[in-house]
Amino acid sequence: WYVLMGSESFDHPFYFRLLKGIEKAIHHTGLKLTVGIKETPEDFFSWFTPNDGDGVILTGDVQSQFLLSLKRKINDRMVVVGRYEGLDGVANVSVDIESGVRAGLEKTSNFEISSIGVIAGPMKRFVTQVLSNAAEKYAFDHKIDWMGIDCSYDEDGYSAARRYFDQHGRLADCLLVTEPAFFGLCQYIVENGIECPRNLCMVRYGKEPSLKLYDAYAAVNIFTDTEEMGAKAVEMLLNKTAGEFKLKLQVV
Repeated sequence: WYVLMGSESFDHPFYFRLLKGIEKAIHHTGLKLTVGIKETPEDFFSWFTPNDGDGVILTGDVQSQFLLSLKRKINDRMVVVGRYEGLDGVANVSVDIESGVRAGLEKTSNFEISSIGVIAGPMKRFVTQVLSNAAEKYAFDHKIDWMGIDCSYDEDGYSAARRYFDQHGRLADCLLVTEPAFFGLCQYIVENGIECPRNLCMVRYGKEPSLKLYDAYAAVNIFTDTEEMGAKAVEMLLNKTAGEFKLKLQVV
């Protein structure tokens, strides 16, 4: 079983390519893959009817209490993909977000920036918190203006850019943006004649390696191969591997 929890959809590049990696990894095994998008634990448990020996790869909006309930139901045959709290004793595949973001922000020293901001998903997400904390610390350490974070469930970079302009009268010189927000922000900068990276240094977090659209607008790309995460989750599930496996992010 591969389950995406919460109100996200597989349109999000992370979840789509993760599924692609899972499908490739089980192709030779003859295993059946059941895929579902469930918004709540109640929704999940009314749908989830495992057979003996079934395992689960889980991602999305995952809460620790829900994990404990599922762990008992599935006899520990579970791998969670992503960074979450309360995962003690649960097999986990994730990326080293902190190191990757720090390295990406350090690359902005090649550009003349006097302010920095973040556009990302909802603040309750671990990755959003890391992006915000890293950017704020970078601003403090380098004595540049911290213009704050615009976070929303839709991660609409176009609307976020408009809100930034309405609030501050300008965009930050440097914006750390998630992959979904990046494309809307590109639309905004094209419409407003903003030159990148001369007028705006964009640090693009979560770029998919195979996606080349609007690459010229990003000053820095931070990414990993999410298909590899899916394949690793399958490997850990089939081998009953406990603990955490953490992939490194690439920064270019």
